[in-house]
Amino acid sequence: RMTDKGDNDFKVLAVPHTDPIFADYHDLAAVPRHYLREVEHFFATYKQLEDDDPTTNQVETQGWDDVAAAHREILSCIERFETGQKRRDADIIDATQTPQRRADDST
Repeated sequence: RMTDKGDNDFKVLAVPHTDPIFADYHDLAAVPRHYLREVEHFFATYKQLEDDDPTTNQVETQGWDDVAAAHREILSCIERFETGQKRRDADIIDATQTPQRRADDST
């Protein structure tokens, strides 16, 4: 979990389920602790490369959560995407429809 400029900016650590190298990775307990620290450090500092002023980095890491929380976050993201897509689709349809002429239009 992490925040960026005060907003949630959660990340999900995932592995390919068909790769035998990762066959035993079913939860964070299987991932080497040092690797988790490296990933967390990367996300805490990577935006510093985008800015000349490192004091403006507003990313805060909040540690790791379990696989159930990752699944909930993925489902939440899918739902937000689908809701947003429906809104965008409706906006596109509204924008492409021919405006109806009002009775008081002179042309």
